[in-house]
Amino acid sequence: MTVESYTIPEAAEAIGKSLNTFRRWIDDQMLPEPYLRDTQSNYRVYSRGEMDIISDALRRHAEEFSYFRADHSTVIHNINQRIQAHRSMHV
Repeated sequence: MTVESYTIPEAAEAIGKSLNTFRRWIDDQMLPEPYLRDTQSNYRVYSRGEMDIISDALRRHAEEFSYFRADHSTVIHNINQRIQAHRSMHV
């Protein structure tokens, strides 16, 4: 089975953020780390469904805030819950 996937640099580009920002969000546990691994490169990757969840949550968040910070716990919790639900159904 082939799954459309995004490495961390590709994920950052897809949502229009710098690689450093995206990595900081992962390091600060604002976004969950990728769970899947590309079988050829062994890079950690996000599935298309996970990217849809992240981009949707950040788009909604941007309607109220022009930034995304570690103290935005409601959004962080929402992203994590939605991705865990996605993973439990698809992985």
